[in-house]
Amino acid sequence: MKYHVNAWGGDTEAFKKGFVKALELTFQSEHKSLLIRIGLLDNARGIMMDVLGEKFTKKLIKEKAIDFTLEGRRISINLEGDRTRRTAFRSGVIFCPWAAPDTLLDVIQDYRQIDMVYVPWMEKERDDYIISNPDSVEI
Repeated sequence: MKYHVNAWGGDTEAFKKGFVKALELTFQSEHKSLLIRIGLLDNARGIMMDVLGEKFTKKLIKEKAIDFTLEGRRISINLEGDRTRRTAFRSGVIFCPWAAPDTLLDVIQDYRQIDMVYVPWMEKERDDYIISNPDSVEI
Protein backbone atom coordinates (compact mmCIF):
# COMPACT_ATOMS: atom_id res chain seq x y z
CA MET A 1 0.00 0.00 0.00
CA LYS A 2 1.15 3.57 -0.66
CA TYR A 3 1.10 6.43 1.84
CA HIS A 4 2.13 10.07 1.56
CA VAL A 5 2.55 13.09 3.78
CA ASN A 6 0.58 16.17 2.74
CA ALA A 7 3.58 18.49 2.96
CA TRP A 8 6.73 19.24 1.02
CA GLY A 9 10.22 20.58 1.35
CA GLY A 10 12.36 20.77 4.44
CA ASP A 11 9.51 20.16 6.85
CA THR A 12 10.87 18.36 9.93
CA GLU A 13 7.38 17.45 11.17
CA ALA A 14 6.50 15.91 7.78
CA PHE A 15 9.66 13.78 7.92
CA LYS A 16 8.83 12.67 11.48
CA LYS A 17 5.24 11.85 10.53
CA GLY A 18 6.37 9.81 7.52
CA PHE A 19 9.10 8.01 9.44
CA VAL A 20 6.77 7.11 12.31
CA LYS A 21 4.25 5.67 9.82
CA ALA A 22 7.02 3.72 8.10
CA LEU A 23 8.14 2.29 11.46
CA GLU A 24 4.56 1.33 12.36
CA LEU A 25 4.18 -0.48 9.05
CA THR A 26 7.55 -2.18 9.55
CA PHE A 27 6.57 -3.48 12.99
CA GLN A 28 3.30 -4.81 11.51
CA SER A 29 4.98 -6.46 8.52
CA GLU A 30 6.20 -10.02 8.33
CA HIS A 31 9.73 -8.99 7.33
CA LYS A 32 10.42 -6.34 10.01
CA SER A 33 12.63 -4.56 7.50
CA LEU A 34 12.64 -0.87 6.54
CA LEU A 35 14.48 0.71 3.64
CA ILE A 36 15.12 4.44 3.63
CA ARG A 37 15.50 5.28 -0.07
CA ILE A 38 17.01 8.66 -0.87
CA GLY A 39 18.49 10.24 -3.98
CA LEU A 40 21.96 11.04 -2.66
CA LEU A 41 23.52 9.92 0.60
CA ASP A 42 24.15 13.61 1.36
CA ASN A 43 20.36 13.91 1.68
CA ALA A 44 20.69 11.88 4.90
CA ARG A 45 22.22 14.89 6.60
CA GLY A 46 20.18 17.83 7.90
CA ILE A 47 16.61 16.96 8.85
CA MET A 48 17.18 13.23 8.83
CA MET A 49 20.15 13.66 11.14
CA ASP A 50 18.15 16.03 13.38
CA VAL A 51 15.32 13.50 13.72
CA LEU A 52 17.25 10.22 13.91
CA GLY A 53 20.32 11.59 15.66
CA GLU A 54 23.75 12.33 14.28
CA LYS A 55 25.43 9.15 15.58
CA PHE A 56 22.68 6.84 14.25
CA THR A 57 22.54 8.57 10.86
CA LYS A 58 26.32 8.56 10.37
CA LYS A 59 26.42 4.86 11.21
CA LEU A 60 23.59 4.19 8.77
CA ILE A 61 25.39 6.14 6.00
CA LYS A 62 28.60 4.21 6.64
CA GLU A 63 27.20 0.71 7.12
CA LYS A 64 23.99 0.99 5.02
CA ALA A 65 22.15 -1.21 7.54
CA ILE A 66 21.44 -1.24 11.25
CA ASP A 67 19.61 -3.97 13.17
CA PHE A 68 18.18 -3.09 16.55
CA THR A 69 15.53 -3.98 19.07
CA LEU A 70 12.84 -1.49 20.02
CA GLU A 71 10.23 -2.32 22.64
CA GLY A 72 11.22 -5.98 22.45
CA ARG A 73 10.84 -6.15 18.67
CA ARG A 74 13.82 -6.53 16.35
CA ILE A 75 13.86 -4.62 13.07
CA SER A 76 16.37 -3.80 10.37
CA ILE A 77 16.79 -0.34 8.82
CA ASN A 78 18.64 -0.09 5.51
CA LEU A 79 19.75 2.95 3.51
CA GLU A 80 20.03 3.14 -0.27
CA GLY A 81 20.71 6.02 -2.62
CA ASP A 82 20.53 6.34 -6.38
CA ARG A 83 24.22 5.49 -6.76
CA THR A 84 24.70 3.08 -3.88
CA ARG A 85 24.72 -0.65 -4.26
CA ARG A 86 21.73 -2.57 -3.07
CA THR A 87 21.73 -3.50 0.59
CA ALA A 88 20.60 -6.70 2.27
CA PHE A 89 17.00 -5.37 2.14
CA ARG A 90 14.92 -8.10 0.51
CA SER A 91 11.34 -7.09 1.23
CA GLY A 92 9.45 -4.73 3.47
CA VAL A 93 8.53 -1.08 3.88
CA ILE A 94 10.24 1.66 1.87
CA PHE A 95 10.40 5.17 3.33
CA CYS A 96 11.07 7.65 0.57
CA PRO A 97 11.70 11.20 1.80
CA TRP A 98 12.29 13.96 -0.77
CA ALA A 99 12.74 11.63 -3.73
CA ALA A 100 13.08 13.07 -7.21
CA PRO A 101 10.40 11.80 -9.62
CA ASP A 102 12.72 9.22 -11.23
CA THR A 103 13.78 7.86 -7.83
CA LEU A 104 10.15 7.72 -6.73
CA LEU A 105 9.23 5.77 -9.87
CA ASP A 106 12.03 3.28 -9.09
CA VAL A 107 10.60 2.84 -5.58
CA ILE A 108 7.04 2.37 -6.84
CA GLN A 109 8.26 -0.30 -9.28
CA ASP A 110 10.62 -1.97 -6.79
CA TYR A 111 9.53 -5.60 -6.38
CA ARG A 112 10.84 -5.56 -2.79
CA GLN A 113 8.30 -2.94 -1.70
CA ILE A 114 5.36 -4.13 0.39
CA ASP A 115 4.35 -0.67 1.61
CA MET A 116 5.85 2.73 0.89
CA VAL A 117 5.73 6.12 2.58
CA TYR A 118 6.55 9.22 0.51
CA VAL A 119 7.51 12.68 1.74
CA PRO A 120 7.58 15.06 -1.27
CA TRP A 121 10.20 17.76 -1.73
CA MET A 122 8.16 20.16 -3.90
CA GLU A 123 4.47 21.01 -3.97
CA LYS A 124 4.24 20.05 -7.66
CA GLU A 125 5.82 16.66 -6.93
CA ARG A 126 3.22 16.06 -4.24
CA ASP A 127 0.39 17.09 -6.56
CA ASP A 128 1.72 14.93 -9.43
CA TYR A 129 2.13 11.98 -7.08
CA ILE A 130 -1.45 12.26 -5.79
CA ILE A 131 -2.80 12.44 -9.36
CA SER A 132 -0.70 9.44 -10.45
CA ASN A 133 -1.42 7.44 -7.29
CA PRO A 134 -5.01 8.10 -6.25
CA ASP A 135 -4.89 5.00 -4.05
CA SER A 136 -2.19 6.53 -1.83
CA VAL A 137 -3.37 7.21 1.71
CA GLU A 138 -2.61 10.61 3.23
CA ILE A 139 -1.05 10.44 6.69
